[in-house]
Amino acid sequence: MATIDFQERVIQRSFEIPVVVDFWAAWCGPCRVLGPVITELAKEAGDAWELVKVDTEANQEIAQEYKIYSIPNVKLFHQGKEIAEFTGALPRHQIEQWLRENLPNPSKEVFMGILEKVRSEPSLASLTELSDFSQKNKDIFEAEVYLNWFEAVLSPERVQSWLQIHSHQSTYFSQMEDIKALVELSITEPTGKEPFKEAYQAGLESLKKIEIEEGMKHLIKLVMLNKGFKNDLPRRAMISLFHLMGEGHPLSKKYRPHFSMALY
Repeated sequence: MATIDFQERVIQRSFEIPVVVDFWAAWCGPCRVLGPVITELAKEAGDAWELVKVDTEANQEIAQEYKIYSIPNVKLFHQGKEIAEFTGALPRHQIEQWLRENLPNPSKEVFMGILEKVRSEPSLASLTELSDFSQKNKDIFEAEVYLNWFEAVLSPERVQSWLQIHSHQSTYFSQMEDIKALVELSITEPTGKEPFKEAYQAGLESLKKIEIEEGMKHLIKLVMLNKGFKNDLPRRAMISLFHLMGEGHPLSKKYRPHFSMALY
């Protein structure tokens, strides 16, 4: 494939329609496996998204700019920005799942707005809004994941049952592990010295009231007192909260240094 005008065919075009870019090369065996599959998916997609194939040998500067270290590499662009990627010759069903999860749609944008609200103003009211959205938009499984994540301490038995049903969702494996940590925190009876028990109960009560910052403070204290408790449960629960709120959240930025100091 000849060199292409990436700015025009991908960046500018992505303001009109999502653009999937397949970075490939003629010498790459897995690329020859992936190519026909993703081309067929593009034909079936109609106007949902557009495929652009980029030969990395003929477009080395573009490959370097977008950090293509391994091919095949597939990236999704929307509104002029890269929003998702995968590498390797994934089977068709995995590519379809990747597209479902990452292609922009109005409902997902509404979900992201609700999630931002819950993170900035965690309360029963904002959680109810997230719950209502999840019930009405079963196709956006990520909403269900975050709802159960926030409710892991509020309704541990229900969330534990939910985890058992959805344990096959490998795409959300790390989130499922984080949710398990909060469920375990809520159903575990603290043992040891009194200061640890007091901090444990105080942290749990704070999280049940959806007072995330107070919960973080108590979890950091638990890490300082006995970070090895129940296979590092205080540490795992704290990391879960960082991931739940997002690493860019003010609380994550504020308490990451304190957490690091408590660990060492």
